[in-house]
Amino acid sequence: MTSAILLITKIFRTLLTSLLVVLLVLLGGANLTPFVEFLSHWAHYLPTTFFFSFRTVNGSLGFQLQNSQVTYHWGLIVLTSASLILILLNLSWTPLQNFIQQKK
Repeated sequence: MTSAILLITKIFRTLLTSLLVVLLVLLGGANLTPFVEFLSHWAHYLPTTFFFSFRTVNGSLGFQLQNSQVTYHWGLIVLTSASLILILLNLSWTPLQNFIQQKK
């Protein structure tokens, strides 16, 4: 999730704002999933669901969320794809920002 933190700091540019957003997104997303019923149905698509690795592997998190797709295998797929997407966004952020500034 280092790529997520890097992207957020590139977007917000100020240290305190970046810290607040990172804490809300990463910690809030991980702890909010079991309590919001809408998120429980989509929990297997959220990378923050798999922060509790022991609960994911032994199946207690999937049981609590009533979502049988919250498994170790699905967590590998989601975390790998989220990392690749974030890496691509980080690599393309500076050229995209330069392109937008040239258009102005």
